[in-house]
This record gives sequence, C-alpha cells and structure tokens, in this order.
Amino acid sequence: MEVDRTDFPAMLPTMLKHISNAHFVAFDLELSGIPTRQRNAGGGGRQTLQQRYTEVKRAAETFHILQFGLTCVEQDEKNEKYLLRSYNFNLSPLIGDGLDVEREFTYSTGAVDFLLSVGYSMDSPFKDGVPYLTREETTAARKRAMEKSDRASIPDIIIRPDDEKALKFMKRVRKEIDAWKKLPRVCQGRAP
Repeated sequence: MEVDRTDFPAMLPTMLKHISNAHFVAFDLELSGIPTRQRNAGGGGRQTLQQRYTEVKRAAETFHILQFGLTCVEQDEKNEKYLLRSYNFNLSPLIGDGLDVEREFTYSTGAVDFLLSVGYSMDSPFKDGVPYLTREETTAARKRAMEKSDRASIPDIIIRPDDEKALKFMKRVRKEIDAWKKLPRVCQGRAP
C-alpha cells in the first residue's frame, strides 16, 4: 500500500499494530545515491558482511532515503500460511520554515538512472513525501525554539552613561508605559 503525507497520520496506528503483531518485519530503502563498491584488499572476491555493512552505512550517511518500504509478516499457523502487509512511503527532505532546519540533498547519477528505469517518480518525495526530523535535527530545533521563547536570553540594551539622547528617550518611554499601566482596563464587547 502506498502511503503519502496525507494518509500517514491516519495509517500510523494500523502500521504500528501490524508491526507489533508481525513474526518478523522486512524493510527496503530507496536512496538518492548508491555506495561505490570498494575492492577487497585480498583480491576480487566477495565482500564480507562487515565490508558490506560499512559500505551501506556510508551511503546512508551521504545520501537521502527517498522511499521506505515496510513489510509485516504474520504467520497464520492454523492455515499454514503467511499474511504479508506491505507499506511504501516516500520521505520528504523538505522541512517547514518554522523549524530553522536546513538539509543538504545529494543524488548520485547511478541511483537516478536506476530509479528512472524502474518508473520511480523523482518528484514524489517532494510532493507526497512524509516529513520527518532526525534525532539530531529534533534536538537542535527544540533548543532553538526554547531559546526563542526564553525572554531571559534576549540581551538587555546597554546605554552608555554619556548618551544623553538615548537616556532621555528611555526615561520618556518608561514614564509613558507607567502611565498606560495605570489606566483602567477596557474589554472590547463586554462590560469590565
């Protein structure tokens, strides 16, 4: 089942239920790049599991996950069958403006060639992708939001003792604010 940004919130409880009931879960990633295969030191043999892991880890750190595929496999012991529930959703690299998070986005030509050859729509992550934040981005966005909301973090304006014009302005503004605070409060549309 294809899940887009509008379906995702409604589908999430169902997907979590299927994950929790699954005997095992398989996943597949479509990346915006593919790892470059490193030659084995001992010749042209097959990669070890550790070498393959390192290669894929490097690709995941360099490139963006465009699409996440999830298959929940549940065993029906009574009927001796397996029940498969698959979900595919694009992940959007775009983040709302209010979070002050900027991402770099990299493609490799080999990955683009492959994705286009299998009919993948390269604009899907941008149009229909599910937005997300990494743990690091979440921590940084929270920190920035707290700093913005913490008025104590706004530095005081320092006026030099010899700046007569600024001192006079400050004194006048304080006097006007004090007078305003003493005025009776008037509620619009209701009696006080």
